Amino acid sequence: MLLALAPIGAAQNAAAGSGAQPPLRADQPPRISVTTHLVSVDVVVREHDRPVTGLIQDNFVVLEDGRPQTVNFFEAHTAGDAAALPRPPALPLDTYTNLPVTHVTDSVTVLLLDALNTEAPDQLYVRREMIRYLHKLPAGRRIAVFTLGTQLRMLQGFTDDVSLLLAALDRKDAAAPAAMTIPKSQIADERNTLAWMAEAGAPPMLIDTYTNFVHGADADETGQRIALTIEAMEQLARYLAGIPGRKNLVWFSGSFPLQFFATERNPFHSDNGGQAVPVRDSNDVLRSAIDLLTAARVAVYPVDARGVLLGTTFAADEQGDYARIVNGAAVTSPSQDTAMLAAQRVAEHGTMDVLAQQTGGRAVYDDNGLQEAMADAVNDGSNFYTLAYDPTNRSFNGRLRRIEIRLAPGATQWKAQLDYRRSYYADDRPSAQDRGVSGQRLVFAAAMHRGVPAATQIIFEARVAAADPQPASIPIPPHKPPLQGPLTRYDIDYAVGPRALDLSTQPDGERRGQIVIEAAAWTADGKLLTADGTEHSFTVTPTQYRQSGQIGLQFHQSLDVPAGPVFLRLGIYEPATGQIGSLEIPLPAKAASTTVSSK
Repeated sequence: MLLALAPIGAAQNAAAGSGAQPPLRADQPPRISVTTHLVSVDVVVREHDRPVTGLIQDNFVVLEDGRPQTVNFFEAHTAGDAAALPRPPALPLDTYTNLPVTHVTDSVTVLLLDALNTEAPDQLYVRREMIRYLHKLPAGRRIAVFTLGTQLRMLQGFTDDVSLLLAALDRKDAAAPAAMTIPKSQIADERNTLAWMAEAGAPPMLIDTYTNFVHGADADETGQRIALTIEAMEQLARYLAGIPGRKNLVWFSGSFPLQFFATERNPFHSDNGGQAVPVRDSNDVLRSAIDLLTAARVAVYPVDARGVLLGTTFAADEQGDYARIVNGAAVTSPSQDTAMLAAQRVAEHGTMDVLAQQTGGRAVYDDNGLQEAMADAVNDGSNFYTLAYDPTNRSFNGRLRRIEIRLAPGATQWKAQLDYRRSYYADDRPSAQDRGVSGQRLVFAAAMHRGVPAATQIIFEARVAAADPQPASIPIPPHKPPLQGPLTRYDIDYAVGPRALDLSTQPDGERRGQIVIEAAAWTADGKLLTADGTEHSFTVTPTQYRQSGQIGLQFHQSLDVPAGPVFLRLGIYEPATGQIGSLEIPLPAKAASTTVSSK
């Protein structure tokens, strides 16, 4: 049954209401359906580190896997353009939406301080450079500030008000917890302990046990950082997906654990002759994150927060005991430590280069110019070209396709540098399909946590209001921890634009779909109070589909919540595509209440 909710926001109405067709009559000719897979690429053209403007479509040559492609769409963006979004109409009382409300030019910029992978001194340096850059931010540039600890947090949403950005960086809660990187002093201590054990004549089995424990613990910590970092990248992509135009992600980090070409040397064990050995391959894990970033038109600018890295072999917190001799040989040597550190840096910088190339950004390392890195990202996002083409290769089998863009002869006087994403995976679906409890459902669970940026892949509205009248008593489900009364029952009515979902069309014209809706109540400090999720498999008739273009597909849910302050997290997940929509709202500290009874 369709409920009389408020219409979906203006932007969603335009998409949902266009193109809806009535069912076929027997005397009607069959309709022909044509599917187009446009590949959109943002291209930054620079000569001598200055943007090249004034180019036209004929100045560009596009190749895919070496084959020429026809450009179907071309648009030039310059710093003076103003492509502001109209604000959607005001929502009715108690009605909320995850539709991004932001006036943008042709691009917006995210500054991400990665405290998870950055030591405290480097974090302070990055914050100081951010503040210095913001003081001279050009007018009209819209920036958001995020920080990554054990969870991604938004300090300030998109704004061109410098005072708001500076206030966000100055907040007490802007300081992230200590990094999860392994301290260099810990590595030195562990290695010296191993040398002491060998010198004292410890049994080989005991030495091997200690070696395996240390190496395994370090690998587990790195694995946790990789998982949290990838999760943050996916959350950012889902948050930015609903904002049109190019997005620039300036990612300041002191370590990049997402290593495509990573090698490491076990500094504790002499097996394999001390040679570099491969670590776990991250390519498969990163593919999903990069797909989401490129689909959301996010160009990543990885910046090494450590700046210029000097030789630190003889630093007190890094070196081993080079003077210690065991069984006639030195335990460690400066050359071994230098080689291991150099290999690690090469692997991290290779990761930065791949992330930048895959998404159309630029990597910055061995450079102390952090302010220049921010300025380059903002400037690139203000002067670029958008090209789109329909690939001549019609086999969408999920394989990697290489993109090459050149300037036609005579397009510029000098040899220009082009920055753009260099490849994509030819998937028939916009995002990963549901992989069950261990896959995309865990991503949805993470998106439902308190304080995580809203996901905008699925745009929806929700009306949240205390039930009137309240029930006389509310039974406590036995499988949940007891809630502290009194409780308030909230009715939640969702409205989802039909074009936001992957509905399969049946021969009779009906459309079928499946979604999961979830509501979760959290305390201000991130403690889960209660949650409820429901899976809906539904069928929409042609008449309902036409009507839903204006009022949305309707779903209902109720949640019993204790007294506030409480933050309500609402989410919609579609298993067929893996896409997510979410939002967070504060509930009133006081509301109508009822008594609690045992079930």
